[in-house]
Amino acid sequence: MNFKIKNTSFFLILILPLISFSQQEISSSDNKKHNIATTEINTNNSIFEDSIIIKNGFQLTLKNNDPKLSQEFKKNIAERFFLVYPKMLNHFNPKATKSVIITFSNEDTDHPAHAMNNEITVFTKFFTNPGREKDIDVIVHEGFHLVQAYKYNKNTPGWLVEGIADYVREIYGVSNESSGWVLPKTLDDKGNKYEASYRTTARFLLWIDLKVKKGIVDTLDDKCRTGTYTDAVWKKETNKTVDELCDDYIKNYSL
Repeated sequence: MNFKIKNTSFFLILILPLISFSQQEISSSDNKKHNIATTEINTNNSIFEDSIIIKNGFQLTLKNNDPKLSQEFKKNIAERFFLVYPKMLNHFNPKATKSVIITFSNEDTDHPAHAMNNEITVFTKFFTNPGREKDIDVIVHEGFHLVQAYKYNKNTPGWLVEGIADYVREIYGVSNESSGWVLPKTLDDKGNKYEASYRTTARFLLWIDLKVKKGIVDTLDDKCRTGTYTDAVWKKETNKTVDELCDDYIKNYSL
């Protein structure tokens, strides 16, 4: 959910728990036919086995350091990754990494996950809170940070980076509402300003896409990835500044 900016790229952080998979017995010919294979790397403790899953040209490595990790949660995370990540990559950035590592950590933190380079870390203790074990679509937000792979640009605001990721979660998420993750439904006392980041920004972007300029998020995402984003893009694409758009948004908040 958090991101770091270095001189060469954006580094975005998420944490996910490790999932253990039974080894599939697939011959090399079957592997070519089904384009799927699972390899387990045994360690001294089976709880901490690494699992490598290769499917349709994508490789997912699962690592764990939480002895209390729920196997169902691990399985659900892996399944959601393969369901959603390839779609996001093909839509937004076909050059994004197709080899992803998900590490499940029991470290105490105040956030659920982070993403950096090609690795997502899921902090499993966060998901032991009531209702949070259903929040499988967290992998959509964090996975999209890997798809973003933004170049460093001092003009690219963090609220936009996170807002785009939550916009994509709204579009590609499978069980957002059932897990309690929803976009704001009413204006708050701050007017739901676009710079609030995450879901608040995501709803603003969705409103623009629906009522002002279809495809605005694709354009913004591309500008961020190529390191060419400036605030001028809003005026160029919509004939209004981002603040003018926000004023219109507040006056006509419905989607």
